[in-house]
Amino acid sequence: MPTRYSYSRLHKITNNFSDKLGEGGFGVVYKGRLPRGKFVVVKMLDRSRQSGAQFMNEVATIEMIHHVHLVCLLGYCFEGHTSALVYEYISNGSLDKFILARKEEDQILNWDQLYSIALGAAPGIAYLHDECHSHIIHFDIKLHNCRI
Repeated sequence: MPTRYSYSRLHKITNNFSDKLGEGGFGVVYKGRLPRGKFVVVKMLDRSRQSGAQFMNEVATIEMIHHVHLVCLLGYCFEGHTSALVYEYISNGSLDKFILARKEEDQILNWDQLYSIALGAAPGIAYLHDECHSHIIHFDIKLHNCRI
């Protein structure tokens, strides 16, 4: 079961939301650190998009999805006007920074590396389609949600 966090706990985990990793259509993502030193990603969600019941159903569905090629949900927050998801942190960063690299300081992948990534991501997507016991619609498969 994922851990339920209070807003004040998320505030502490993220060091006052000081390390922003990105922002998307569903909210802002921050890097955090749990008391035992494990790094996490805290995705603060826009509450106007769903009700409390919808959010808790989403948490229950995501909690049942476990695959080596998919990030794990570690916890959530549903308090007042705050909805957040806490995921494991992937130290290599998001895949989009490698695939979409255009600047000199970005690391650009060669075709063999791209092929290897495609072969690694395929089992995770196949799991969602064929093996996952939860029937879900996965609109959020995009490069920065893939593990490398």
